[in-house]
Amino acid sequence: MDRDTEAVGYRRQALLLYRRAGDRYAEADVLDGLGTSYSRLGRPEQAVRAWRGAHSILTDIAHPRAAEIERHLAGAAGHAGNRPEHRSYARSR
Repeated sequence: MDRDTEAVGYRRQALLLYRRAGDRYAEADVLDGLGTSYSRLGRPEQAVRAWRGAHSILTDIAHPRAAEIERHLAGAAGHAGNRPEHRSYARSR
């Protein structure tokens, strides 16, 4: 099994635990990792969905890592064939 495929499984389990525990920063951190794994696996739509979730949480808790996630989203827009939905999200931030 590919390491990123394996990581997705573990990260999804961790995501459920952090959500139940109410640890928003850890949830965002896991979503960021999921986005990275999905991106490496060639699954840009899932990567963008995970990064959007991370960005939303980090923005809500006023964490400076939100800017890092914005860069991931902008990069995803550039690598996803410049799909309109990706471009508009990256531009709106």
